[in-house]
Amino acid sequence: MKPARLPVSFYSQHYTEIPKISLTCSTDGRFLRVSSDDSHDVALRYDSTEFWLQPDAASFDALTHVTIRLGPEEAVTTPVAAVRLPVIIKHSRMRLISRVAISALGAFLVATPAILGADSPLTLRILLAVIGAATLSAATIVMGRPRS
Repeated sequence: MKPARLPVSFYSQHYTEIPKISLTCSTDGRFLRVSSDDSHDVALRYDSTEFWLQPDAASFDALTHVTIRLGPEEAVTTPVAAVRLPVIIKHSRMRLISRVAISALGAFLVATPAILGADSPLTLRILLAVIGAATLSAATIVMGRPRS
């Protein structure tokens, strides 16, 4: 769940100004996104650049692809080179286990006022329900996001 750096280097034996050549990086956008510039103008015969990739929040491991394309800027033209790389996004098992445990604790605290019944003090029941709701929110919202 950490950002990844994808360095790309290229070399060409010939330089052309027209058509304008660019190096682009793209993903399917579901599990992984390009967090840097997704395009680099090729102004030299050889150059290098890097693309930064950021995983999107998901609670499971995922397989996705990154495509590096070198060619004219027009999408309808055939690229000089296109490489599709498989990427596996792995999530921390400890983070997943702690998220499940905190969610279970929150659900138990929300249900506790009903378990205690009407004989218990109202302030205790409200306090337990609010703490349980806050715990569930933390597990769902805060722990569900990837680390920056």
